[in-house]
Amino acid sequence: MALTAAQKAAATAAAKKKAAAATAYKKDTVSQSVLASQYGTVKAVIDSNKELRDLFAKAYGTSTSGQWTATKFQAALQNTSWYKTHSDQWRKTEAIRLGDKTTYSASVTAAAEEAKHMAAQMGATLTPEQATALGETFYRGNYNQAQQQAALGQYVDTTGNSGGAAATALKSLQEYGANMGIQHDASYYSSAAKSVASGLSTVDDWTNDIKNEAKSLYVPYAQRIDQGATVKEMASSYVNQMATTLELDPSAINLQDPTIQKALKGTVDQKTGVPVVQPLWDFDQSIKQDPRWAETKNANQLATNTAMNVLQSFGFQG
Repeated sequence: MALTAAQKAAATAAAKKKAAAATAYKKDTVSQSVLASQYGTVKAVIDSNKELRDLFAKAYGTSTSGQWTATKFQAALQNTSWYKTHSDQWRKTEAIRLGDKTTYSASVTAAAEEAKHMAAQMGATLTPEQATALGETFYRGNYNQAQQQAALGQYVDTTGNSGGAAATALKSLQEYGANMGIQHDASYYSSAAKSVASGLSTVDDWTNDIKNEAKSLYVPYAQRIDQGATVKEMASSYVNQMATTLELDPSAINLQDPTIQKALKGTVDQKTGVPVVQPLWDFDQSIKQDPRWAETKNANQLATNTAMNVLQSFGFQG
C-alpha cells in the first residue's frame, strides 16, 4: 500500500529524530579507549582509585542504559570520598604525577631547590632526601612562603654554626638578654631563634618580652628601660664602684652577681613601700659587708690605720 504524502513526511521526520538522538548519544559516549588516546592524564587518575573506576563504569560503561552528561558525572564525582578528602591543588598534581611524570618530576625538583635556598637563608640544613620530600610537599600543597618557613623550622640549626636567620636571631637575643640582666637557659633562646627563622615571630617580639621581664625585675629602672636604656648601662656605676672597692677587674663582674642584683632591684622606700634606686654611697657600704672586702689591700690598710689610731689614743705610739 502506497504511503500518502503525509505519512512519508512523518516517517522522514521520525528517521531524522532517531538519527539526531543517536548522534547526541555518541557525543556523550566516553570510552576507556577515548580517554587513553586523548585524555591519558584523566584515565591514569581514574585507574588509580577503585571509587573512581566504579563511578566511571557506572556513568559510561557499556552496560549503562544511556551515557551520563558531563554535568551529572561532575556532580557525582564531587560527591566521592576521593574528591572530598583532597584539595583542588592535590587533585591537579596527582593527575600530573600519574599522567605526565616528566612534568611532575621537574616541578618537584624546582620546589626542592627553592626549599634548599630558603633553608640556607633560615639557617637550616637539608639532606637531598629531605629537600625532595619538602619540595613534593610544597608543590602538591601549593605552599606559600609563610607555610614553607613554618615547615622548614624543624630543620633549623641554632648552634650558630650554619649562619642564616636563626644564628643571627640567636646571637641578637642572647646579647640583649645579657645586657638586660635576664637569665634564660639555652632552650629558651633556641626556641626563640627557630620561631624567628620560621617566620612565626620576630626578634622584636622576643626583645619586648625580655624588656618587660627586666622592667618587672628592676622596678626602680622601669622608666629608663622604656626609654631605651639597658640594665648593663644603668649598672655601670655600681660595677665600677664594686671593682674599685673590691679591687677587681670591672669586666669580671657579672650583672648576676648577688651584690649587683641587690643594688639593681633597689631599696624599699619606708614611706611608700616602693623600690627606689640605691644610692651609690649606700651601695659602697654594702660592698664592705662582702667577705671579699677583707681580702683587699684597702681593707688591710684601713685596719692598720685604725689600729694605729687606737694605739696613739692610748699613748702607745708616738
